[in-house]
Amino acid sequence: MTRRSTTPDDTVQFAGLTTHNNVALSDKAAEAVSADHSTDRQIYPDDMPETSLATALRDLERAESTGNAWQVPENVTSNIDVAAINDDTPDGISLHETHDGRVFVSTDRRQSVVSPDKLTKWVQGDYRRDDNNQFFDPLWHVPSNDYTVVPPLDFYEPLEQSLRDEDLGDVVFGEIRKYKGGGEVHMELLFDCFKIDNPDAMGREQNDGDVAADGGVGGHILLGIRTGYDFFGGTAMYAEGFAQDTWCSNSIRGITDEKTRRHVGDTSEVRDWWDDILAEMELMTDRLAGLIEQANQIELDYLSMEFSEVMGHNDDLMAFYESAGFPTYLAREASSHVRSRADNQFIPTMWEVHSGATYAITHHYRGGENTSRLNELVQVGNDMLMNPAQAVTVAESNAEERAAAGEDGEGGEGELDELAFSTSVEKFRQSISDQKDEFESKQGELQSMLAANADGAGA
Repeated sequence: MTRRSTTPDDTVQFAGLTTHNNVALSDKAAEAVSADHSTDRQIYPDDMPETSLATALRDLERAESTGNAWQVPENVTSNIDVAAINDDTPDGISLHETHDGRVFVSTDRRQSVVSPDKLTKWVQGDYRRDDNNQFFDPLWHVPSNDYTVVPPLDFYEPLEQSLRDEDLGDVVFGEIRKYKGGGEVHMELLFDCFKIDNPDAMGREQNDGDVAADGGVGGHILLGIRTGYDFFGGTAMYAEGFAQDTWCSNSIRGITDEKTRRHVGDTSEVRDWWDDILAEMELMTDRLAGLIEQANQIELDYLSMEFSEVMGHNDDLMAFYESAGFPTYLAREASSHVRSRADNQFIPTMWEVHSGATYAITHHYRGGENTSRLNELVQVGNDMLMNPAQAVTVAESNAEERAAAGEDGEGGEGELDELAFSTSVEKFRQSISDQKDEFESKQGELQSMLAANADGAGA
């Protein structure tokens, strides 16, 4: 599969379903939609994008299938009789010799998936982008004949229909990121009508006075949809519900089961995807608000857990993130974020700990989008919000394994007072024992809403 890039070729912000929609976004949502994330330059609401979602979708690169041929190695070319082979080849295979003596074999076992938009550029004599001199390479992929080319609008026109039916055209905004010449696309749609008060912003309203009375400028947590696709034989399309903290642009991913499909068959089920996810939004808003409220009442006394004794440095908060499963560079960013934002940096709440995780993932993760490794990190962060006891238990187990490896001379960097460590972790578990059932209930509701909705639709 084509290697994923970590830097978008293009980033497009949009507001409103069409240019005819009356987009009436809150102040902070307007500020979020007008941020140029590719340059970290903040553009304010007067410069909101004129591009609508419908326009942005129709500007996506397309794909179409054409024939395929492979080149015969030069050391073989000089020793074969092209005409004789052609007389004996089965249907679907033929040899072609060029004027300079090279031989190509066309085959119906494979297809070439190409960009008609880039081929049009070639016809027009345009071979490179003006802004970065990138060559217009029309070839997306060389798959087998089982691969089905699915145009982006086959996915996203049903989404437009769902947004119209739910009267969400005036409240949708977001961003589209394009990679690999436009062959890999990821987008985020947010809805200014599905929102949760941000505990961080509301707390700073009292201290700094930087939050409007309605919570707008301080930044709500908005719910929306993450979706994307590629032409390279990976995932033809995925979609899931997510949330974004508009105060600091952190993304809370994976709050619904991810829907995926490959490059096979038709897309008739996609309209049901969009209808189901949109139907979940109001329910997810209530459930997620409840989880955030609870997590904001649970404190993590990480100093008493001595994770740093295992990691071989003196930063206990960073060591907690490392023990939870974060690589060191992300653990450093997460802990720094908590210290700069938490009301009490020495005993942060699990909401603040989770916010540190989402900040590190959203702004500093070095891998590609929607990869398996990224999804693992998202799950680690989500446990800090949805299942704090599980998050600390995993960190405890990883720390104990690392300590044991150190004792055996297998790479551990520190010693661990297991009795004191286990006692502190158990104390944390006991402190949230009364809330454990309610946490697990809300987490289960978030993950099972789609199934419940599907069952209801079929009744």
